[in-house]
Amino acid sequence: MLVRRPVPIAMTLYAALALAPLATADATADARKAIQTAYNQANAAMARKDVNGGLAHFAPDFEAVTRNGKKIMLPQIRQQLQQITMMQSIRAKSTIQKFRLKGNQAVVTVKEHADLTGVNPQNKQKLTMSIDSVSEDTWVKSGKGWLQKRSKSLRETAKINGKPIPGGM
Repeated sequence: MLVRRPVPIAMTLYAALALAPLATADATADARKAIQTAYNQANAAMARKDVNGGLAHFAPDFEAVTRNGKKIMLPQIRQQLQQITMMQSIRAKSTIQKFRLKGNQAVVTVKEHADLTGVNPQNKQKLTMSIDSVSEDTWVKSGKGWLQKRSKSLRETAKINGKPIPGGM
């Protein structure tokens, strides 16, 4: 009886090892899907001019890092985003370019494009703005799901009425 028992154990171990990459692939695919959904929800909230909804997937200690290394914390971002209520329309799209999962942390390279229209409060003329950016975002899985903890700007261009803004945003 002792001779026969190792065969099923060996087969079970072999099967577990063979299936381990599939479990990792499923976890990566699930995390990527959840994070892409969070980007989509944030974009939809911003289109509704819902700042709280747009920031719903941000960790309380979230920080944005500009290309020159300046850190901007969540309270500052929340305050700056209050200005979106002046815009007539906002359309944004975020597309994951690269995705790396390690445990409960994901590092995502995301390409984003936004078009905003409004009226210049100073001269009452129509204002259009377009922003293209690439950032490296760090997400952490918590009891509340995936939360964005950090965003580091890699590239950014912005135009107002078709004219480039020197240095971006």
